[in-house]
Amino acid sequence: MTSVDDLRHVALLAPDTPDTSAPLQSMIEQASSSLAHPSLTSPLSPPEAYAEIWETTLLAASTSLAWNETFFHVMEPPGHDDFRAEVDRMLTMADVVLLWVDAVDGPRPEATYASSAAFAHQCRPIVVLQPCDALGAHPDEILDDLFVFTDTALGDDRLDVTTLYMSSEWDGAMREPDGHQGDMTPMFEAILEGGEPMTALESASCLVQLATLEGVEEPSAAIGRLFGRPLELGTSGFVMPPDGERTNVSVRRLYRYDGEWHECERLDEGELGMVVGEDVPGGARASTPQPDASSEPRAPSTPESQIAPSSSEANRPAETMDERYRRHLELAERAENLETQLAHYVDATQIACEQLASAERAIRSVTRVLALDPTRVEPVQSVVPLVDSSEDWQRLADAYRRSLDQYDNRPEVEDDVWAMLWHDLGHICHHHLEDDESLRRALRAHRSAVELAPRRLAYRETLLEVAASVDALETVEDQLLAIYRLDRDRLDCLERLGDLHLHRNEPDAALCRLRTCGALGGSLDDRTRSFVESFETGMYNSPEQPLDLERQRAHLHPPALDPHLNEVFRILFPILHNWTSEFHAAYGLERSDAIDLDTPLVFSTIYRDVATTLGWETPPEPWRYSDVDGIAQAPLEPLGVFVEHDLLEHHDERAIAFAIARVLFLLQPPYYLIGVRDFQDLEAFFVLALQLVYPEVELERDATMEDAFEAMARTITGEKRARLRDAIDAAVDESGEVDLGRWAGAVEAAADRVGFLFAGDLQVARDYLERHQGFSARSPAVRMRGLVDYSLSEDYLTLRRALGIDVS
Repeated sequence: MTSVDDLRHVALLAPDTPDTSAPLQSMIEQASSSLAHPSLTSPLSPPEAYAEIWETTLLAASTSLAWNETFFHVMEPPGHDDFRAEVDRMLTMADVVLLWVDAVDGPRPEATYASSAAFAHQCRPIVVLQPCDALGAHPDEILDDLFVFTDTALGDDRLDVTTLYMSSEWDGAMREPDGHQGDMTPMFEAILEGGEPMTALESASCLVQLATLEGVEEPSAAIGRLFGRPLELGTSGFVMPPDGERTNVSVRRLYRYDGEWHECERLDEGELGMVVGEDVPGGARASTPQPDASSEPRAPSTPESQIAPSSSEANRPAETMDERYRRHLELAERAENLETQLAHYVDATQIACEQLASAERAIRSVTRVLALDPTRVEPVQSVVPLVDSSEDWQRLADAYRRSLDQYDNRPEVEDDVWAMLWHDLGHICHHHLEDDESLRRALRAHRSAVELAPRRLAYRETLLEVAASVDALETVEDQLLAIYRLDRDRLDCLERLGDLHLHRNEPDAALCRLRTCGALGGSLDDRTRSFVESFETGMYNSPEQPLDLERQRAHLHPPALDPHLNEVFRILFPILHNWTSEFHAAYGLERSDAIDLDTPLVFSTIYRDVATTLGWETPPEPWRYSDVDGIAQAPLEPLGVFVEHDLLEHHDERAIAFAIARVLFLLQPPYYLIGVRDFQDLEAFFVLALQLVYPEVELERDATMEDAFEAMARTITGEKRARLRDAIDAAVDESGEVDLGRWAGAVEAAADRVGFLFAGDLQVARDYLERHQGFSARSPAVRMRGLVDYSLSEDYLTLRRALGIDVS
């Protein structure tokens, strides 16, 4: 016998995971080295004598294992129609819940129900987000989505929920999404930390919480967990099944489960076992007869099943299901508070669905549920499979609409709940009503669902389907782009986008979308491939209009490119400009190293053209230097920029244009420092500028910084110093700090976009970014992802039209 303190009953809920054996196998493999009993990894199944009971019982599958002297019973529900009932039964036996949630697509309805059910049973779940390493995974946002359904249950303790992370390989649990991938130790530790064993009940009226209450003629038997006082052979009591008809029994046999079944004389608190009873003379039969075609459907087992001492109520007459349905409606009408009223209407709906199979009665009660509380979506979803006539569908749609009319008046209801209602209403209108007005209503409903839950991929897929069926092409375009951004493997969305633009006679948009699809490895059919190849030349396309600052701000600059910080470094530009003179001495460049821009080379032509487009009246001179890889990030303006010989001889004009445009953009005064010095210098110059306008700021300066500070004090005076102070004040956030790294990354992203704008080629951009790490901490892959997003944006298409470089 194992002490209750050394037992943990774990409910494994993984409705989002197709292969629930994988996490169990990982736990078993780690635990197997410390098993005291080899059979502890065997699946839970009843003794051979009661195999028929098992065959007629839908019980959660179970595995037992040992880790560090603690025994774990890990249970998971089967995937059958009675899923929710099985979850409820299992949770009555659990100390802690392991809830698996998809880290890419977010929690499905089954997962959200499972989390709500766990809190309802006072089982705080350990949320496992997996796969956290997949493309498109956003575990923090997914966790927030899950909390939408559990805020009420959690209250102020929401942040106490333990979160673990797993990769797609199932090879270990982690406390952080980017943590070290080890083994399942963090999961075992989390179970021990968060899953205190059940304690004895104060009341002795309930001894065994049963997971099943099924039987065949003789004997009656049930499997479950015991808590409260011990249960011994010969105990006399009654079994109370879900329908309330109590049956007098005497405990004839007991079996304990600890990896194997062992017949025993006593079960102690916390143990999992089987209770076999026999009828007491004068009592009703414990077994449930098999239903025939004319009988009422049998009520499912519920967590209320119990063995308890006999009483005078044991032989209370049972109600029929029809009488019970009517009684719940009557009790709801007489209820004194909202919660009680809702509970009776929900019970009536479940009886109508599960026992009576009556759509008419189910709709009657569920419409009252929705009118009282639109958030109670579970009974509504149970009604949908019953409704089979157009009249019933219309009534159900009307019930949804009445609930949704309360949206503005119920701000306390979470958006995801409203989104689910809108989605269900759209489904009914699209698939079951199907007249023109209903299709328009379906489109509006699914739009509302997407607006309220924008990260739900399934909602966007459905909206796309409905929009395509009614030729709402703008909505189709928006959803194709959104679906791709949520799931980067969906390159078929980009091809469909290209086809859509060709259909609408928008060749430039079609080219941009299809080029991106091809550059990412997507497949194109013969027609779209031929269209793209007709534009695939090595020619650089010169803009017809300048890329002035207004256009840059409107269509090019990322949101993180803080204009106040731009102004700070624009004011610092004269001082920074002088500091670059050290490079001239370091490299010993002579005038003979300069490139004559009047020489009719492709490089010279593109260089002058890009400089003019970017607003350079006198562009910096290019200089040859054989040890420099491409155009350098250390320009010597006004002396020039380094250029390697290979770039001068490069035959791909678009590659030349990308490199030139990117560097010349970085030489503009607001970004000049990034092009000529290390990032640490950027931070140092900002702190020096801060100390200049706020002398009370304490800073320890070395000799180099002292020289720079004196140069600032001489150059930045009067009105210029006042402008610098205002710009710094506007850039510093409420915490008193400024994120220069984020701003520098945005400058780099803008430079990449400028290069791409002039080259128009993602492959050219990828080659450059892989050779030049840049000055931010972002990897080339992350930088390319941002560039791909820009290539698909409306800003990019608009700017191409404004500059006159679109193929139209």
